[in-house]
Amino acid sequence: MFEQRKKTWNYSWVGIIGVVIIIIAIVQIFKVNPPDRAGGAAQLKPSWTEGKVFDGSAEVPAGGYLPHRLDLNRRATFKGFFTTGRNDRRVAGTLIKAEDFNMWKLGEDVDPMLSTGPVPRGTINRVLESGSYLFLIDNRGGEVPVTLAVLDVGVE
Repeated sequence: MFEQRKKTWNYSWVGIIGVVIIIIAIVQIFKVNPPDRAGGAAQLKPSWTEGKVFDGSAEVPAGGYLPHRLDLNRRATFKGFFTTGRNDRRVAGTLIKAEDFNMWKLGEDVDPMLSTGPVPRGTINRVLESGSYLFLIDNRGGEVPVTLAVLDVGVE
C-alpha cells in the first residue's frame, strides 16, 4: 500500500482509497450504534398491568381513598372484590379513567366507568379497552378508617 524509497513516501491510489473507505466505515458504525451516554435520559419501558393488582387486606383512612392503577395495552377483563366484614362500615368502589383523577379528587363531576356506591361488600366485573384507569376504594364520606377484610383486584 505504501512504499518507502530513499526516505520519502510514495502513495498509491489504491492505498488512499482503502484508507478513506475504512474511515467512512468507522464513522458509519458510530452513527448507527452511538456509544451509551452517562447521565442521559434513560428510556423507560412501559409497564402493563397483568394478573393480580392487589390481594389481601388493606386499610382505607377516614375521609380518604385507596387507588390502584391499571395500565392496559389490550382489551382485558377487570375483576374486583372487596368486603369490609361489617354492615356498618361502607366504602365505594369506583373505576375512572386516569386523566379524570385530578377532577375526581377535587370533587368535580366525573363520569365513572363503573361505581358500586357505598356498600359493605362489592363485586366488579368489567371489560375494559386499552388505556390507563384507576380503581379507587373511596371512604371520603366516612368518619372512621375502614379495614377491608378482603381486597382482590386483578386483570385477565
